[in-house]
Amino acid sequence: MSSSQAEIEEGARARSRIAADPAFAALDASGAPIVAVSGDPLQIIFHNDAAEAVFGADRAALATLLFGGEDASAKRLAALVESVRQGAALRLERLRLDLVDGAQNVTILCRKLEEPAAPDFFVIAALGLRALPRDAAPALAAQELPRDPPSAEALSDRLIRRSGARAPRFLWKTDAEGRFIDVTHVLADVAGEEGSDIIGRTVEEVVFSFGLDPAFAVAIAARKSFAGVEADWPLAEDCARAPTMLGGLPVTDADRRFAGFQGYGVMRLDRAFLAAPFTEARPSESPAPAHSAPEPENYLGDNVVPLRPLQRETAEAPPEPEQAALTAAEQENFEEIARALRARGALDPAPEFEEVEPPPPPTPEPEEKDAPLTDAAVEELAAELGALLQGAVDPDPEPALAPASPPPAAAGVLDCLPVGVLIARGAGTLFANRTLLDYLGYRDIAAFEADGGLARMFFGRPPGDAGARAAAVQSVDGEALDVDVHLQTVDWEGEPATLVTLRRNRARLPGPEESALALARERDEKLARARADNSLLRAIVETSGVAVAIVDDDGRVESATGAFAALFDAERGAFDGLPLGSLFTAEDARLLTARLGRTADAGPLRLTARVGAKRFSAMLRRLGPGQRLCVELRAEEADARNLELAAARDAAEQANAAKSDFLARVSHEIRTPMNAILGFSELMMEERLGPIGNERYKDYLKDVHSSGQLVLSLVNDLLDLSKIEAGKMELDFDRVDANAVISECASLMQTQANKSRIVMRLSLTPGLPPVRADQRSLKQILLNLLSNAMKFNVPGGQVIVSSALTESGHVAIRVKDTGIGMSDDEIATALEPFKQVAVSHKKLGTGLGLPLTKALIEANQASFTIRSRKNEGTLVEIVFPPPQVMAAE
Repeated sequence: MSSSQAEIEEGARARSRIAADPAFAALDASGAPIVAVSGDPLQIIFHNDAAEAVFGADRAALATLLFGGEDASAKRLAALVESVRQGAALRLERLRLDLVDGAQNVTILCRKLEEPAAPDFFVIAALGLRALPRDAAPALAAQELPRDPPSAEALSDRLIRRSGARAPRFLWKTDAEGRFIDVTHVLADVAGEEGSDIIGRTVEEVVFSFGLDPAFAVAIAARKSFAGVEADWPLAEDCARAPTMLGGLPVTDADRRFAGFQGYGVMRLDRAFLAAPFTEARPSESPAPAHSAPEPENYLGDNVVPLRPLQRETAEAPPEPEQAALTAAEQENFEEIARALRARGALDPAPEFEEVEPPPPPTPEPEEKDAPLTDAAVEELAAELGALLQGAVDPDPEPALAPASPPPAAAGVLDCLPVGVLIARGAGTLFANRTLLDYLGYRDIAAFEADGGLARMFFGRPPGDAGARAAAVQSVDGEALDVDVHLQTVDWEGEPATLVTLRRNRARLPGPEESALALARERDEKLARARADNSLLRAIVETSGVAVAIVDDDGRVESATGAFAALFDAERGAFDGLPLGSLFTAEDARLLTARLGRTADAGPLRLTARVGAKRFSAMLRRLGPGQRLCVELRAEEADARNLELAAARDAAEQANAAKSDFLARVSHEIRTPMNAILGFSELMMEERLGPIGNERYKDYLKDVHSSGQLVLSLVNDLLDLSKIEAGKMELDFDRVDANAVISECASLMQTQANKSRIVMRLSLTPGLPPVRADQRSLKQILLNLLSNAMKFNVPGGQVIVSSALTESGHVAIRVKDTGIGMSDDEIATALEPFKQVAVSHKKLGTGLGLPLTKALIEANQASFTIRSRKNEGTLVEIVFPPPQVMAAE
């Protein structure tokens, strides 16, 4: 067979395979450029007429243009084919290619098609491009205006040269009264100043003034989503009009009230025609008001899917088109999906819906290929899918015994879509396409339903309200998959159903190489963490000084601590790999070997070293089921020392307990006579039984009384301190209002402050949460601190008591004075019992104020901080941690 004959047969095989594929057959029928390539290096084996017309090259020149160049686009296209060669998944890529009309950004769709017993080949389709038939414009002109074909053809060519081969798209907005409030500049660029003068005018006025189809005003008056309304829009050319596909979506305000429409228009300049001059009708001939217009469903036809308006949860209007997240590449993708669905003929749609396309963002096209879906784009796709599914199922007046499914032709189109499609009513699934089932890992819809269906897919939560958003779905293996999901209400067999469309969120999913690198990095990080943890544990064990060895099933030492080796006067690691029994006498080695064979732990085993005759006590433990043995050795001398240390610790504890008991007894013994001394001294000072003759006796009585008070204060402090040290301090923990306790203590100390000419100020935080503390001891703490703040202050000084709630949830109580202050050494001295700081003006005290205060604060599970500077003052801070605060709440 000659090479030319083989090429012809290979091209015929590619043509027939493309015709048999639903998606590519639909694209070919709609006039999209298609090229088939195979081999290595890549060779073109088939291209349709549209490809030759759009690229302006024959097969050889086309191969050079697409794959033979040194530019970035040719290399990226070749790389795209190579990526598809590894799998059958459909791929999209945005490339800049040289066309007949100049360089443009084009969305390329590539997919591998396989045939049994034949080499694979790859089909490339250019989305969003159409070859303009040479006789299309004259034919359209002949239908619309009886003029010579060259004039209409010249009009279309002139418009296309001026605005480009792609259909211009503009976006518009109206308010609740149906008045245009915004329109993009594209309309003015194509239709001129007069054709774009719609801002501030109502839809009815524009329809009447421009001579548009009144169906546009009817659709606006219905306040429902609409698409595919065709109106012949006037252009800047004299008497020229362009068929324009209009669509819109109602929007609501924060109170879910109707706020207007947001819509789009697609101007088909390739179908532009010359019309008779339009004369505005008299007012009596104006279109009927909106309220008297026929129902929009009747006007649009029976094949329209009634869609429920989306109810937004926020008060903000939908994002401006310039901020739409959908990229130009994905806009083209959804346009091609819609055209493919219509071209399949499964629905046979009405003419006014044949050219509906979702509006693209008017901003320059970004290069991102994957972005979250927007409501506007998915709204169009949902409408197309809903129309296809509804038209594919024959309505049956009898009750349906089982969920209806679309016919094979429609199902084939849905299975080729790059998005998952699911129809549900309630918790039951009526239809699911192959893309969704494969993505989730199910064999068929029966397996999907048996595994929990829609409820399991959304993790047991309801899908939510209509609209597009990012979400997570559950696969058959329980893995959470990031997707962009859109919910839409459609009619199915005369009853409402939910249309769910979803696709994987590629913006959050790494590619194969990134996934492999991420997995490698994750494993490296885990290994590094494991090594760090192992090193830390080894360091802890080494620092503890425990003599431990890890032994395998054969009784050989795998690793041992330095303390283990030191028992045998050896270096660390000297015994690694040696039998553990070789370190002990033969008899003990047999006992040890027998003990190693047991699975359960047993008591200590006494062993004697083979060298040096040291005696050890050995404990053997399994680290886990089927794991290695841990052998811990203790020298008998060390055990004796440990016993001595334990005995010494017990003796110290007993002595401390005896001291506390002694202090308690002495305190009680001293308190009784001291109270008598104070009582009689007060009686004599008041001279109740008669006057005291000598004034010096009165002074002596005052000294006796003050000394007695000092001794009694010392006894009380000693008693409290001994109770705290012995752990016998009885505290009644409860919810305590710290601000109230501070105010009470400040009121009690105000008299002393006035005598000492010291200003006391309070700064309390309102709404301070209660703390969990003992109210009596907290009051004693504050009184001690206030007493010290005044005792070591100067006349005219200040004492500031404040409370605050920190950012971390702590409750802080601060006592600050402007007194004489202390150095760091003096602070350490003041915190020791029975020691006082040397000051110039000696104050009487027991030396237990700060130590007792600190002990009481810690007994209340709070923290104590003191900061001071000489001649500047002292700040004492008590902080109750968040658990103490929350427990009180």
